Parts: sequence; C-alpha cells; structure tokens
Amino acid sequence: MSEHINKYHKGSEWRKWDLHIHTPVSISQNYGGENQWDKFIEALERLPKEVKVIGINDYYFIDGYEKVMEYKSSGRLDNIEKIFPILEFRIDTFSSGNENKLQKINLHILFDIDEGNLTKEIQKIKDEFISKIPLTGLEQHQTKSLSKENLAIEGGNLQTGFSDLIPPTKKVFELINNVTWKENTFLLLGYKEWSNLDKNNQLKPLKEYLYNNVSAFFTSNSASLNTSKKWLDQFGNKPLFHSCDFHGFDKLDTAEKNDKGEYIPCKEYHCHTWIKADPSFEGLKQVIYESEERVAIQANKPEEKAGYQIIDHIELASDTIYNENISFSPNLNSIIGGRSSGKSILLGAIAKKVKTSRPIELSDKEYQEYVQTISDTIKVVWKDGQEENNREVEYFEQGYMHKIARDESQLNKIINDILIQKGKEHILDDYKRFIADNSKSIAGLISDFFRILQDIKEKGQKARDKGDKKGVEDEIAKLKDELKQLSVTAITEEEKQKYEQVKNDINTNSQQNQLLINDINILEKLKNSIIVKESIDYELVSVSQSKKEDVSAIFDAVKAQAEKKWKDELDKVIETARRESGLLVQKIADLEKDITYLKVMQAYKDNIQLSEYEDKIKTQTNKLFEITSLVGEINNLKKQLTQTREKIKAGHKAFYEKIIEVIPQLSDAKDGLEIKAKWKFERNQYRNILYAGLNLQGHANQGIVNYEYTDFNDFERHQFEVFGSLGKGELTLKGGYDNQSLSNGLLSTNFFSLKYDIEYEGDDFKKMSDGKKAFVVLKLLLDFNDKNCPILIDQPEDDLDNRAIYNDLVQYLRKKKRLRQVIVATHNPNIVVGADSELVICANQNGEKNLNNTSKKFQYVTGSLEHTFPKINGKNEILESQGTREHVCEVLEGGNIAFKLREKKYSIKE
Repeated sequence: MSEHINKYHKGSEWRKWDLHIHTPVSISQNYGGENQWDKFIEALERLPKEVKVIGINDYYFIDGYEKVMEYKSSGRLDNIEKIFPILEFRIDTFSSGNENKLQKINLHILFDIDEGNLTKEIQKIKDEFISKIPLTGLEQHQTKSLSKENLAIEGGNLQTGFSDLIPPTKKVFELINNVTWKENTFLLLGYKEWSNLDKNNQLKPLKEYLYNNVSAFFTSNSASLNTSKKWLDQFGNKPLFHSCDFHGFDKLDTAEKNDKGEYIPCKEYHCHTWIKADPSFEGLKQVIYESEERVAIQANKPEEKAGYQIIDHIELASDTIYNENISFSPNLNSIIGGRSSGKSILLGAIAKKVKTSRPIELSDKEYQEYVQTISDTIKVVWKDGQEENNREVEYFEQGYMHKIARDESQLNKIINDILIQKGKEHILDDYKRFIADNSKSIAGLISDFFRILQDIKEKGQKARDKGDKKGVEDEIAKLKDELKQLSVTAITEEEKQKYEQVKNDINTNSQQNQLLINDINILEKLKNSIIVKESIDYELVSVSQSKKEDVSAIFDAVKAQAEKKWKDELDKVIETARRESGLLVQKIADLEKDITYLKVMQAYKDNIQLSEYEDKIKTQTNKLFEITSLVGEINNLKKQLTQTREKIKAGHKAFYEKIIEVIPQLSDAKDGLEIKAKWKFERNQYRNILYAGLNLQGHANQGIVNYEYTDFNDFERHQFEVFGSLGKGELTLKGGYDNQSLSNGLLSTNFFSLKYDIEYEGDDFKKMSDGKKAFVVLKLLLDFNDKNCPILIDQPEDDLDNRAIYNDLVQYLRKKKRLRQVIVATHNPNIVVGADSELVICANQNGEKNLNNTSKKFQYVTGSLEHTFPKINGKNEILESQGTREHVCEVLEGGNIAFKLREKKYSIKE
C-alpha cells in the first residue's frame, strides 16, 4: 500500500489528457481495420511525452478499450499513465442544424474502472450498461439490446444501422443515474453540435438540460477555443476540453520512420488539453470543482516557474524521521497533522537550511535547537537539479503577521522597505540626506548664533569699559575749547586751524589703515577655511565602482580647482588691501611733513600745558575711535544675529515643507491594497528633549513641556519663543545642558516623521479586526516586492479570524500559487481544500495509537486532494492506512465540511 500512496508523490501535476481517440475497431474509423492494431499501438507510444492520459473513445462498445488494455497488460504503452474507456452515444432527442445540414449530438460517457480487476470491470460495463440499452426507443426494438450484431441485422449492415438507429437517450441517462454508475461516470458533450443546437432558442430548455447533465465539453477546433469558451461560460462553469477526435492515422500517426530508421515527429498531432490532477478518475473529477484552476487549453505547459525558484524535494538523513525524500509541488503545498506532529518542524528546518531575508525567531531556544538539528540533516534540491542553500525563501513563522500588525514601527519599516523595492529608494535617500544636511546646517547656525551673542556681549562690555561714547565726545569738545583759550604767541590762528585739519586727516587715514590691517589678518586666516566638503563618498554608496571612481576623480579635481581659485582670489583682495594700506601710510607720512603741522606740533611740545592738552585730546580721540569701531561691530553683529535667526527659522520650517513635498511621491497601490504616506508630529520625542533639558520646578518650564501640537505655524511660534528665552538666558536648565545645546536639540531635530496608512478594498487598516490586519500584513509582505522565491508560512490561521481565512487568505493563496511556490503548515481545512492544495503532506508523530514505520519519531506521506481510499482496518501504520482525502477529513476539524463547500460552490450534488 505504501507504493500506492507515494505513486504520485508530487500531488496534482499538469499533464496532457487526450480523451477522444477512436481505435481500429470503432464503428466509424479510417485506420484500415483490425489488422492495423500494432501500428495503432506504436502510434500511441510515440505520442508527445507530455501526453500521460488518454481516452479510448469508441461508439457504443468497449472492445477497442479491451484490446488496448491487452497491449498495456503485456508491457506496452509505458508512456501512458492512465487509459479510460469512453463510450460515445448519439442523442436521439434532437439534432443540431447548421446550414440546413443536421448534425447528431454526441454524448461521451467516461467510466471509472479498477484496473486491478480489469476483466471483471469490462464485463460489468458490457452486462450492466451496454446490454441494458435497447437498440432504439421504438417499441419493436425494446427486446433487442444494443450490439453490433443487432445494428447490422436491423440496418442491413453495421454502418447503415449505426447511421440510422440511435439508442434511446432517456434510457442512457437512466442507467447513468442509477446506483451502479452515478458516481463512476463522467459525461462529456460535443461542443460544436451542442452550440449549433436550436439557433432560434426554441429548444433552449432542452439545450440547458443537456448542459446541466454533463461535466465537460469536447471541441476539436483549436482556432476558436477562446470564443467557444466565452460562449460556454454564459451557461455556467463547465470546462472545455480540446482534442482532435482521432479516427485515423492522418493526425495520430507518429510512428513513421525516415531512411535512417529514425522516428519522424508528427506535425499534425495536437491536443492542447492540460489537466492538473492525478491521472485517475478522482483526478478528472477535480475539473468539476475547480474548472478554472485545473484545466488549461494551450500548447505549452501552464504555470511553468523558473527551476531555481522552486524547491523540488528535500533529502533527509535524520535518525528521528522515517522519510529519506520528500517532494514538493511547484504550486501550493499544505503540511497537515495533529498537534506536535512535526509539520512546523519540517517547515522551519527547510527555512533554516536556506537563505531568509531576516533572522528566524522560533518559539523557544530548545525548540529552535531541535529544528536546527533536523535542518543539519537535510539537503534542499531545487527544480533545476541544484542543491543550493544560498537561494532565498520568504519564511513567516507562527504569529509573525500578528506581531507586525500590532507594531507600528515594524510595519512602517516594512513599508519603507517595500517602497525601496518599488523604485522609490532615491526619493527616500534624498529625503534622509536632506534631513541630515539640514540638521547639520541648523546646528552650525545655532553655534554661530550663540557665538555672535557672546561676541556682542564681550564687545559691549569692552565698549562700556572704555566709556560712554557721548561722554568721550563731550570731553574732546571740552578739551578742544579749553585748548583754544590758551594763547601761543609763536603761531597764528590760521596755523592752528591748518594744524587741526592736518592732524584730523592723519587720524582718519590712520584709522582707515588700521581697519585694512585688521581685514588683511582676517583674510589671511580665511585662506585656510574649507569651502568644499572633504568627500562625497556617502553620496556615491549606491553607484557602481567604475562610475564611483570616475565621479570621485572629477570631484577631487573640481575641489582642488575651487580651493586654488579661493586662495588666488583672496590673495588678490589681500594684495589690494595692502596696496591701499601702503598708500595710506604714504599719505600719512606726507601729511606729517607739512611745515605748518610741524611748526605747530613743535610749539605745542615746547609748551607743557598745550602738550598735555594735545595728549589728552589724542587719548580721548583714540578711545572714541575704539568705541565707535566696537559699536559698529556690535551693530553689524546684531544684523548678523537677526539674519542667522531667520536662517535657523527657515531651516526649521524646511523639515515640515520637505515632508509635505515628499509625501505624494511615496504612495502605491496593488490589487486592492493601497499604501498612503503621511506625516506625524513626534510629540514624545519633542517632550523628551524638553524633559531632559529644563528644570521643571517652575510653572513656566512646565508650560513649555506640556505644549500641545495644533499646526506647524503654532509650533513654529512656540519653538522660537523658547529659542528667544534660551538666547536671553531666561530659562532654568538642568545640569549637563546649556542654552546652546538645548536650542540645538530643539531646532536641529526633525520632529516630523514619515508614517503610512494602509487601506484594503477601501477599509482602513486601523479599523480592521486583528485577523484581517494580519492578512493585510501578509499581502503587504508578498505583493509589494519583486521576489519569486518560495513562500513558507507556518500556521497563518493562528493570526487570522475565520472570516479572513475563508474570504481573504484562501482566495489570495489561489492567486499567489500561480506565480510562486507556497508551502504552508496548517490545521485549517479551508486553507487546504478551499485553496485547492496541489500537494498535501501529512505528518505524524509516533505514538501508541498512531504508529509510524519502524517506529521513527516522525513520518510524512504526500498526495493530492484527489488521492483517496477508505481506511484499511488492521493497518497499524497510520499514514498508510487511508488516502490523502481521508487524512484531511480526519486530521483537520471541519475537513468534510470544507470538501462539501468546495463541491457545493460548483453546484455538485452530494
């Protein structure tokens, strides 16, 4: 039985099914008769390798199938995994009209047959179906059963009898619906004849009756497949199968050889029907429940994923696990089992073996260590044949989505990463760079602000130390008046006036020269200032190495040029200042040679009283110059202080303006899920800075800390009131802070952070149930990235509520598995059955009532949902005692209900 369980160990796979092949003994055929059997079998053996299931579809009788199976039993047809007997009946109720030509409507009856009892099964179809059908519905034929002999007798010959006599359709349906055959037949109808039926809708009820009594339709017209399917879909969800309706070697023969004895591929053969199922009757029935998911009409294999993105199987060498190999489907794999059965261990061990985008955090250390020991014993082999542990999977441990849904910072980080993957990295990088540069700029301006304040304070004190400007001016005027009152006989009044004028000119030029000397000293120091940043390595982090080297070289060259230009231009200014200073020195020297100036100066020197007045006036004049210079510097510093404050204000406002500018660029939407960027005022961050810096014993400081944000204008006003108080030293601070450091913390910090709102199908994330939030997190993690690697999810139902599982997760998995391999450990039947898992992996931990082979701690068996057989009494190995479907129903609470819901969805009677 173990071999039977594992026969299709990858679960439901895509295979080509050709269910419309007539044989050389079919009543209507062009092969050439029964002597063509060997050639016919050889042709079947040369079918394209993708064809794994065929239907021997002869009119009314099963002898063609019987002959084919004789060949199969003798070892032929190994390329075909399953052969179905199909009887083709013509319907007697009506025909379809097409251009005044009647077309008989053909009903195809596929039988489920146990190949283990082949002879008995074939005889059963003969005895309990074919022989119970009268030759026609006429009274005269009621005692004549359907047979080739009776057709030939009543028609004169077999072909005429076949053409003219039609068995009663009512009796055919009656037999199909009895206890013997109802669950063991699958009905198909010829699409073309059915479609042409009653173009004027006069027999529409009969047409609908036929539609409702079959499971699928046949068509041989590949050119109009899409059009036919659209028309068929107006009546419901019945699948359409494609086949060539082979009656001869014109399209079937793939056994011809060339001159070299090599087989020539047949160019005429084409069957585009792909069915994703086990090659079995139960597999075929899946197209009833999953018509869109399980059937594809196309030339190439559907849902082909890249081999390096699909885990094909794992090889195990663990003393605690019975299996040596576990295979996986490229689509949806569900690992099921009771509590502690090993389903999460298997999933976690695979995740630990390969690369994951983030560290794996399992429930506890001991469990994590055990999973690691299992992981150490496995090999992960990918579909391309490579054993590669550096390939990535996305793994979501138990409870992960719920944890993220409750953590706003984590959620925002994930969204931020998503936006980077969506090509918005440059926007976020530019924004981060702006914040950093702006903070640095504001910090520099605040440093300048307090340095200017200190300069104003020091220069103001220095000016006050030298005296009051008006007082000095009055003192000079007083001394000059007193000097005028003194009589000097050696000089005239005109000479005195000339002396005063020359002396004033000398003083003015000396003061100007002193300013120039001061400028020259400052400019000489300024030549050493850095005017271009040291490097742009940070800005070039994401640039390729070759381009990084090119741009760095350009930057270094431009930087060297700029620095040279800076020094050269400053040297020009300094040189001009030196020339001007030289001219002033020469001018002063010339003035000091004036005869009248020298005569009067000498007369003053010879007169002790006059000389004292001159010295006093000179002292006060020098003092006035110094005070005036200091006052001028203070006024300039105050202007600079005002300008610096405005720059700080503009920089502070730029934090807000930049985030408003960036927000519209950071929104995205996909498949009903929308990310909307927004900004948030970080109130706690702001308060924490104030708490740390302000002494809160006073009511004024408490009022500052308890500020409530209303809008940016109000915040700006509040901030600069605090800044103004800090500048004046009016606030009491805690140790470790001074006015500058607290100002810097308040004004160079960006208190406006990027946050994100999430909406799913119009619902606000914040208003969703916890279960719905967890699903949206999963969708967010998977939909907004470009990854195609496998997805591993451990028990997502623990994060979701039942409604979210059935309405959201199940439908989502159905879509996602088409694009990526999904492996999920679960105990929820709706995930397994509702999402139509291609492969179910049943897990079991050895126990007294649940034995494993060789009593190993863990064992796993794999199979599809269509893999089914009833429990074998006396079979001790639990996993081999029944089919996969039976395990799903037994292990998963509500499994039976899930299967019934799945069938009910497609209007299948129980």
